[in-house]
Amino acid sequence: MLLLLSLLSKAVLITGCDSGFGKLFVKKCIDEGIPAFAACLTQQGVDDLNYLAKYTDRVHAFIMNVTDEQSVAIGKKFVEEKSISYGKNWFEIYKKGMGK
Repeated sequence: MLLLLSLLSKAVLITGCDSGFGKLFVKKCIDEGIPAFAACLTQQGVDDLNYLAKYTDRVHAFIMNVTDEQSVAIGKKFVEEKSISYGKNWFEIYKKGMGK
């Protein structure tokens, strides 16, 4: 219980959230009330997560391509600006997806 309470005040950064493990992990964060920054490769992925998180303000979905330096810089700025109220990120999950 103590661990869960400490997670509620920290944010998680998850990449690869369009589908699979990344999306599943974001759903778990929604269920548990854990703040999450969900990086998606597509706008459809962002839209899907925003729909799933429509009753919470603790999930922040955004587009970020981890193979593109400019995209990562924009994503980093987004997370830094939005995460002020959560303090330092508790942990980060990088999901390596399959290339198309």
